[in-house]
Amino acid sequence: MQTVLHISKSAIQKIVEQLHDILDFSKCYALDTIREILAKHNIVTDNNQVVQDITDALFQTNPLFVTTSAQGKFATDYRRNVYFKEQFELIEPIEYLYDRTQKNAYVYVSTAKQLECLLGHRLFLDKVVFNQESLPGQYKSFQDGRYYKENKLLGEKESNIALGLYIDDFEVCNPLGTSRKIHKITAVYWVILNLSSKCRSSLNLINLAVLGKTDDVRLFGYEKFLDPLVKDIKTLEQVGIFVPALQQYVKGTVFCVCADNLGAHGLAGFQESFIVDNFCRFCLISHKQLARTEPGDFKLRSPEQHNSLLKELQNDDQLRSLNGVKKECALSKHLSYFHPITGFPADVLHDFFEGIVPLELSLCLKDLISKRFISFEEINSRIKSFPYKNADCVNKPQKIPKSSFAKGTIGGNGHENWTLLRLLPLMIGSSIPENDPAWEILMDLKDIVELVVSTKFSDETLCYLESKIAEHRKLLAETFPNFSIRPKHHFVDHYPHLIRCFGPLVDLWTMRFEAKHSFFKKVVHGTHNFKNVLLSLATKHQQIFAYFLDGHSLFKPQLYVEKLKVVETGLLDTTLRAAVTKKVSSTENMVLPEFYRIVSIIVVDNSVSFISDKLSSWYLEHYRCFELVENIHPEIDILDPESLNDLSPLLYNVLPHNLKRNNPLNKVMSRRSLFNMFVTKVVR
Repeated sequence: MQTVLHISKSAIQKIVEQLHDILDFSKCYALDTIREILAKHNIVTDNNQVVQDITDALFQTNPLFVTTSAQGKFATDYRRNVYFKEQFELIEPIEYLYDRTQKNAYVYVSTAKQLECLLGHRLFLDKVVFNQESLPGQYKSFQDGRYYKENKLLGEKESNIALGLYIDDFEVCNPLGTSRKIHKITAVYWVILNLSSKCRSSLNLINLAVLGKTDDVRLFGYEKFLDPLVKDIKTLEQVGIFVPALQQYVKGTVFCVCADNLGAHGLAGFQESFIVDNFCRFCLISHKQLARTEPGDFKLRSPEQHNSLLKELQNDDQLRSLNGVKKECALSKHLSYFHPITGFPADVLHDFFEGIVPLELSLCLKDLISKRFISFEEINSRIKSFPYKNADCVNKPQKIPKSSFAKGTIGGNGHENWTLLRLLPLMIGSSIPENDPAWEILMDLKDIVELVVSTKFSDETLCYLESKIAEHRKLLAETFPNFSIRPKHHFVDHYPHLIRCFGPLVDLWTMRFEAKHSFFKKVVHGTHNFKNVLLSLATKHQQIFAYFLDGHSLFKPQLYVEKLKVVETGLLDTTLRAAVTKKVSSTENMVLPEFYRIVSIIVVDNSVSFISDKLSSWYLEHYRCFELVENIHPEIDILDPESLNDLSPLLYNVLPHNLKRNNPLNKVMSRRSLFNMFVTKVVR
């Protein structure tokens, strides 16, 4: 309760004490019950002490009564913690001082011990993929990227661990309150990238490395803050960790650091400002070239060139920065297989959903309103009245404030902006004339976003992404000649190249890492105590990690079924029986999506399949949607989840006003949306 439900120590103590009082109070009822049972079986005793002894002995067999008693293991917070340490694999955080002459401290949780603990569990080890088969021109994981293959340690065909770090600052107090910035914390998390992206997205598998006050990190620097972490990783590079199940030492290193642009520049040693001349950590473009340089026409940075700049800075004390570089990266300074040029991928969340998307939504919606295609009030009305489903109910966009057009951005968080852009065609598309330039800018942006958040790429799709980015930039400049290109627009120009180097960038974005902050915020909210807050937060985190590890609940179950009806194949009708017996096979060399309505879900030997009715479809360019129509002669197919383009079903059954036809079965589905009756399968 204390770690999972964030109940305070004092509340837990009261619960324990009162629970014991209730059990103790029930003794008198137990005493009377025992007397009645003895009398019922003609066992007569005049000695009340005998009955009392039986009652006491009975209660001593109750583990809850014994552990909550005055001398029990759960009687006090101290005893509960001692019991937890004895029974669970608890890796306790260690407090370090930046300087022995000062009290400023940070806490570190041994990465080596956590790795040893995780890899020692067979269930976890079975999920780790050391050497994945890589097809030329295909990018479905970081192991397909050029930087992984060129890494002298990770690129070897051996059992090596690739770590992904994450660094960020977050507020544990109300960011608008009087305590803001006072308790701001810098956190470093890490994940094992050898796990599948689905496993890595679990918050239980995002591990804590370091916690420190942000002011202290800025004062003493990243090198001191990361010192124990770097030492552990250095040992991992040189010696490795012995894994009993493999009967060998497993080495590893940091493959990349995920962070927002400011955090990445700070740790990598680049200037932490985007108004300086050389603002890009990927290339040497200047602000003067930003507006007139075509995507791809810039000189990329290289490790050799970066090392040369560092030498020039070291040799000239007068130089504070050179070509955007101001100091050596705290990680690459000590690690043998990590470099800042090849170790800091772009972040989709901050570049798109908290950067370009709200910016261009404000720009284009303002233009559409000025042309009187739709009013400001009507946009907000449709945003509010739209029938959001499932996850979109949580991430539904808020009303756009009137001040957003003056500010140049609609604001909002990344989840809400993604939902708004994805569903905007279904909200207001019927009010916008076809081929309007501002609308086409938004639809091109939607296409680019859908490509960028894909989990699989080929050389052909990356070439298509490059062309879409170039077209979008050209149309943006032609439609809004006075609009200034932002640095994040330029970062997006690098995405095709970065995907070739890192694999799908959506697997390395910061969205799931940022969700990890919520645990620490809940802990502070539950304890209402800021005394030695870093150690308290780290201890709570390690307790819940040990709890989930012991309960084998780090991973979600592959199959969860609430209600199940067992049927025999022979009882099915002829068409359905034929479909179940012979599953659908995909056609080769095609890239058209197929749409199906789920008729029923079947489970055979813990494997799920969908009995589905195939639908006809037409693509509507203006809406970036498909119109679906039922076939006259139903086609029943059986689909496996692996054959689906997206495991999330299509949600929305929306028919814009100017698409109404006589056929009542017509449906319009967003290409990236989800529906509880429909699924889409890409035929390859």
